[in-house]
Amino acid sequence: MGVCVNQYSSYWSGDLALGHDTVSADTSSTPVTATTNARTATSGNTAQLSAASTSSATSESSSVAPSSASSDATSTSSNTAASSSATSTSSTPVSAASTTSSAASSNAVSATPTSVTSSVASSATTSAATSGVATQTLVEPTSAALSGAKSHAAAQYSTTGQPQQVNAVAAAPADTSNAVLKTSTATVGYGSNQKELSLTLVITNPQAGDVYTVTIPADTYILQFDSVGGLTADQGTTTTSNNADGTKTITDTFTTSQSGVVTQIIKYILKTNYSAQDKPMTTIGSVTKTVTYTVNGVAQTPVTFTQTIQPYASMTGMSLTYPTGSATTALQSGTEYVFSYNVGEANGILDNDYQSARVNSAVNYGTTLTIAVPAGFALNAGDTAKLNAFTDATTITQPGGAGTDIIITVPKGPVVRAGKSLLLTVWPGPLPRRPRTKTQRTRPQMRAQ
Repeated sequence: MGVCVNQYSSYWSGDLALGHDTVSADTSSTPVTATTNARTATSGNTAQLSAASTSSATSESSSVAPSSASSDATSTSSNTAASSSATSTSSTPVSAASTTSSAASSNAVSATPTSVTSSVASSATTSAATSGVATQTLVEPTSAALSGAKSHAAAQYSTTGQPQQVNAVAAAPADTSNAVLKTSTATVGYGSNQKELSLTLVITNPQAGDVYTVTIPADTYILQFDSVGGLTADQGTTTTSNNADGTKTITDTFTTSQSGVVTQIIKYILKTNYSAQDKPMTTIGSVTKTVTYTVNGVAQTPVTFTQTIQPYASMTGMSLTYPTGSATTALQSGTEYVFSYNVGEANGILDNDYQSARVNSAVNYGTTLTIAVPAGFALNAGDTAKLNAFTDATTITQPGGAGTDIIITVPKGPVVRAGKSLLLTVWPGPLPRRPRTKTQRTRPQMRAQ
């Protein structure tokens, strides 16, 4: 027993046969835009092929009968309808049905009353009888499923004598233009004044079986994933998966068709300078963050926003800590003074707030601070180290001696007690070379802070 195989394209070409008569038609040069074709026979053995319910898809159908009778028909069509007529050599009534399609090319070979029609549709597997023809439609069938359907149709025909038709159809092309992704802001981070970022996916009239994905950036020094609004139980399912690069992919699968707009909101919390970093950030400056999304596997135009981190240091300079004084206090030669030095460094995640007194760990890639001093000023390096009580490799030195620059060197990485100002013990003159008298003991009795 042979099989008739027809595949749909934008041109109609194939064999139509019902019962025990075969009617051939060829309109391969004319596009067809009908969604439903119906064939009926008249008492004069003339078959009519008509098209109605127009759409942008094209269609064809085919079937085969064991009779050797044949006829030719010429058909023309437009974007809204198509018609043809044929004269049959038999008096047996004939009829056929087909489905909508927008698939690729077609060929037909016939030898038995079992037919296979290839088309495009969005429906599930269905069975129907049209004017004496038992029809079964399979959507995106596997080879095994198609072979099984053909075997079943052959067995049915052998048992009942009723012509059989198997439609093998591809899924209808998905509408990939019904989803739009938006961001609540074009910039985050320094200078943006934003505390939250929202990504909104707006879907119009999603259909059962539609799948939408959104892949969002990994958490950063600014971004912290917060939540995603999932589909309701009667709409479908929402899953969130973590990717190897730290990004997340949110997948929405609709199990029912929805009329109107479905909105999904994905939220990030935007960190502030208050969020301390215990090690240097790896990203400084402005970078572009990209959000990608797909509709039924088709990539859409990505959405982007800019993330900016801009560290800031106020470098407020020196203040006299001991003895108590001000910027106008006269310094006496031979007296030891303690100055506090405040770096005033902010990590620049949002603004210039929450400045650290020492170098900020978040932006410490290895820091050298140079402090100019008046002529004759000498650093007491030993007392300075004791007052600061460094537990890392930070050093404060005056390599060139009295009157030269004081150098503060902070190694890369976390800064210990970053909230405490640096203390510098200096003499506004050469350090004493002999034990001081009681009246000269003006060294501050300060504990490490």
